Amino acid sequence: MNMGEFSDEQLAGQRLMVGFDGTDLNSDLMFLIDTIKVGGIILFAGNLSAPDQIKSLCVSIQEYAASCGQPPLFIAIDQEGGQVARLKKP
Repeated sequence: MNMGEFSDEQLAGQRLMVGFDGTDLNSDLMFLIDTIKVGGIILFAGNLSAPDQIKSLCVSIQEYAASCGQPPLFIAIDQEGGQVARLKKP
């Protein structure tokens, strides 16, 4: 996608990186992607359970965004290291 082709809503949404509740693509997350048109998702401990689940979540997020005509989303994780370590050993 070329940013010159983005709607005003998409341009505004690209400035947002949001969190959500749950470990899978749910109606709240779908609303953020297709209606709010967010540019990114940040994952916290409550979104993570196992490596395969994280991979499945990220794939489903990107597939849903594409199906809504959105560009690929930036997906980040709150992983500071030290005391804040969201990614644990499998």
